[in-house]
Amino acid sequence: MELVIDAGVVFTGLTGIGITKKILFLKNLKLYSPKQLLEEINEYKLRILELSSLSSDEIEELLKLIKEKISFIPEKSFESFLEQANSSIPDKEDTSYLALALSKAIPIWSNDEHFKRQSLVEVFNTKELVDELKSLGIDLE
Repeated sequence: MELVIDAGVVFTGLTGIGITKKILFLKNLKLYSPKQLLEEINEYKLRILELSSLSSDEIEELLKLIKEKISFIPEKSFESFLEQANSSIPDKEDTSYLALALSKAIPIWSNDEHFKRQSLVEVFNTKELVDELKSLGIDLE
């Protein structure tokens, strides 16, 4: 399964110990995100450290794994979809996630409700994704 993953889900995976982190590292899940997410992760690295129960070294190791797991796509690759995405969701900071999903014709994994207000691509929140993965026979235990 292929998905565009948004910043909120990545940050939850970095700071939590629950199902989000488990899903993030599933072998049969291919994740994409706009390259700008790398900048956001670096910008909020101290906050991630504060919110997690991990040491600085553990956070660095986890970030390394995240960077290997997610394919970070430059905006140039999906810029032809930005205008359509921009007119389809109210939160302009998330336009690039929708544009990337449109360019690849794949769903988005996000817990942000505003993604559900558009009908261009399918959107899974974490609970819905868990249900979808289980229906596909993917074990999350």
